Amino acid sequence: MPNDLDLPEECCDIYAFEIKSEPNLKELENVVFNFAELETEKGIYLISFNKIGEEMSLWNINKMNNEIKIVTKLKSLWWQLSQAEDKIILKATEQKQDFIIEIQEK
Repeated sequence: MPNDLDLPEECCDIYAFEIKSEPNLKELENVVFNFAELETEKGIYLISFNKIGEEMSLWNINKMNNEIKIVTKLKSLWWQLSQAEDKIILKATEQKQDFIIEIQEK
């Protein structure tokens, strides 16, 4: 795992992976994802570790058109992903403070 990633400050086991494919997907080249993932009817959501100072990113791989894009930037925390109706819910805690983000799935 690269040593220049913006990892969350609070300790946790780190499970990270890269996506390898044939043909190579340029959008995902050298992107390191953490263990949080969510698959919905419309797509797959993944969270990447970015370089130090760039925090994290929520990614979407759209099942309808195969588009791969960053949905939003995230604070470097251990996020949990879930779905409620047509929203993607991200939850994390840092120093006893809860963070909740709701994103409308398109």
